[in-house]
Amino acid sequence: MECSSIAFPLLASGNNGFDIELAYHIARSSIKGYKTAMFLKTVFLVAYNSRIEYKLRELETNSYDDSTDKFYPSDDSINKYYPSKQSVKNELLTFSLPKQGRNKQIHVMTGDICDINDTIDLLACSAYKQNYYPLPGTLLGSLYKKKGISVQELSWDPDIDMRDMGCWLSKETGTCFRRIACVELLPVPSEQKENEPIEKMLTSTFSSLRFICEQANIRGIPLQKIALPILGTGHQKIDINYVAPVLLSQMQQSLELIDQLTDIYIYELNPKKASHFSEILSNIHESIEDDAPGVFISYSSKQDALAHQIYKMLVHNGITCWIAPENIPPGSSYIEEIAEGIGSTKITVLVLTPDAERSPWVRKEIGTSIGSGHILIPFQKDPYEIGKDFRFLLDGEQ
Repeated sequence: MECSSIAFPLLASGNNGFDIELAYHIARSSIKGYKTAMFLKTVFLVAYNSRIEYKLRELETNSYDDSTDKFYPSDDSINKYYPSKQSVKNELLTFSLPKQGRNKQIHVMTGDICDINDTIDLLACSAYKQNYYPLPGTLLGSLYKKKGISVQELSWDPDIDMRDMGCWLSKETGTCFRRIACVELLPVPSEQKENEPIEKMLTSTFSSLRFICEQANIRGIPLQKIALPILGTGHQKIDINYVAPVLLSQMQQSLELIDQLTDIYIYELNPKKASHFSEILSNIHESIEDDAPGVFISYSSKQDALAHQIYKMLVHNGITCWIAPENIPPGSSYIEEIAEGIGSTKITVLVLTPDAERSPWVRKEIGTSIGSGHILIPFQKDPYEIGKDFRFLLDGEQ
C-alpha cells in the first residue's frame, strides 16, 4: 500500500498529562524514523484544542519536509486544523508617563517580536541562569532561527557583565536588534503559593535590567528604543499577574531616569494573553495617575547641590517632593519631620554615593522607606562599587 502522508494528534498530550513540549520532541524524533519510507512525503501533527494549537504554533511545528529535516507550515488544505502562523502586529495599549516633559511612552503590542525590522537599540530577553540554549518555542530559539542571533554565543563575551546581579548586555549584533540584554531568572516551583518570594525575585531581577540600561546610558551607548516580551511568562511560566506590576514599575523608572530613552515596546504573541496584560497595566497606570505619589529625597549633606538639582527637576515636572531642610519647620524635631515626610510619600530617591553609604541618617531613612513599602530609586551620577552591606540593604528593593 502506497502512503504519501500521515496525520495524527500530538500523542500523550491530552488526558495522559504529558508536557506538550516533551510530547512534541518525542513526536519529532519518531517522525525522523519515517524518512526511510519510500512513498511517505509528509507527516502532519494535528491539534485538537486551542491550547495545543497555540503551543504547536510556539514550537513552530506543523508538517515535516524530509528533504530538509525541518518543520514548515502545511498547505491550505490542513489550515482548518492548524491556525495560520502569519504574525500581525497590533498596538493594544500606549500610555505616556504622567508629568513628563518629553514624549516617553510604553507600548503593548500583539505579534511576533522577531518580525520587527525597524532598528531597536536593545532587545531584552530572559533565560534560566546560565542556560541560553535556543529551544523551539522560546524567544532565544526564534532569534536564532529568524535573525541568526545566538544568545549563547553573545553570552561568552558581553559588553557589560553583571551576572552577579543576574543580567548582562551584549556587544553590537549587526542586526536590527543592536544589542541583547539577558536577565537570568531562577526557576519558580510550580507549587509556589506565596506571592511575596516571587515578587521579590522579580523585583530584584527586573531592577538589574533597569540598572544595566542605566550603565549603558552612562557609557554613551544609544538607548532610545527598547523591545521585550513579557519576561518570565513564556518558558519560565511565571504567572503574568505577578510579572505585570513589577515589570511596569521598572520600565517606568527606566523611562524616568534615562533621558535619551523614549519608547519601550512590550510584545506578546498570544492575543488573549496580550489583552490580559494590557488590562492589568491599564488598571495600574490609572491608579498611579489618580494618586500620583510624592517623592522623598534621601542624600548626604555633602551632595546637597546634586540633591537639590534632582529636587528642582522633579518639581519642574509637577512631582511633589519632600527634601530636608526645606520641608522641616524651624524649631521642629528632625527625626519626627523626616519620619512624617517618608510617611506622606510613596517613592524614595536615594542619591547614592560613598558619603551616603557612610551617613547614619541616610541608612535610617532608607530603612524606614523600605519598612513603609516605598519604591526605592537609587540615583548614581558617578558609578562606583557599592559596599556589600549597603548592597544587601538595597537588594530587591529598587
